[in-house]
Amino acid sequence: MSEDPGEGARPGRPFLARVAVDIRPLRECRDFRRLWFGTGISAIGSQITTVAIPFQVYALTDSTAIVGLLGLAAVFPLLTVPLYAGAVADAVDRRLLLLASDIALLLVTVGLLVNALLPSPSVALLFVAEILGTAAYAFQRPARNALIPRLVPRELFSAAIAVEDVVFNLARVGGPALAGLLIAVVGLAGAYALDLCVRRGGAVGARDRRVRLHGRSLACTRDAGRRRGRRLRQRAPPLHDHARGDAGLDAGPDVRDRARAGRERSGARQLRGGSGRLARQPPFLDRFGWTRMRRRDGADRAHAPGVAPL
Repeated sequence: MSEDPGEGARPGRPFLARVAVDIRPLRECRDFRRLWFGTGISAIGSQITTVAIPFQVYALTDSTAIVGLLGLAAVFPLLTVPLYAGAVADAVDRRLLLLASDIALLLVTVGLLVNALLPSPSVALLFVAEILGTAAYAFQRPARNALIPRLVPRELFSAAIAVEDVVFNLARVGGPALAGLLIAVVGLAGAYALDLCVRRGGAVGARDRRVRLHGRSLACTRDAGRRRGRRLRQRAPPLHDHARGDAGLDAGPDVRDRARAGRERSGARQLRGGSGRLARQPPFLDRFGWTRMRRRDGADRAHAPGVAPL
């Protein structure tokens, strides 16, 4: 029996396919490729600054405690800014938000370079630069993550995330080593100057990014989302009733009573609230202050906002 000449090489192919990074998003998606390029060089610049600022603070103060305070100062914007950055990224053009954050980081690097060239660099300015740079990065990251699904097809989304993680991990590993080498060879001013060049390249990459979903604009995407929502509401009436019940809950009990006055049944005991009715009131509802019994036209009713239909 003759052996297939390619049989010996087959077992290795599935393993290589599992460990290899799928670079199809870079080949097929021009907009994602630009985003990836700008992200990579911006990440390298961030790592250079991350190493250079604490090194300069220690060189000026000879105090590890002040270096620790520098890291503590960066924690506050890192914890607070992302709470609002996501909402801002949903409300404005993400491309413009990325460009604005890149320009902000560029200006921070300019300030660091000017400060390093002064005869007596300011430690306070280093603290301000650290806080502003961290805040700009915290604004940039949610917008970048939300932009990726609009630049690649759905079947390439996982590969795009993997490629994005590769460039971030390479920057985290190689960026500090490059920063240490630059500080030792050309000094802090030279490191900031190279960071400035890198930031400028990142800003240029951000300027050319286009927010689109396979040729459709954001307005078209929003209209399509509304149409899908209306179709879902027609196919799933309980969801529609639940939404109407929530709106009634916000309106208050008196408004709900007037709106539902035409749908009462005399002599029927009903539990009204949220989006549904119960055949009778469960005993445990009597313990809560937000339920009350009313008698109107012979109907015994318990109003309990927020109770789901059974």
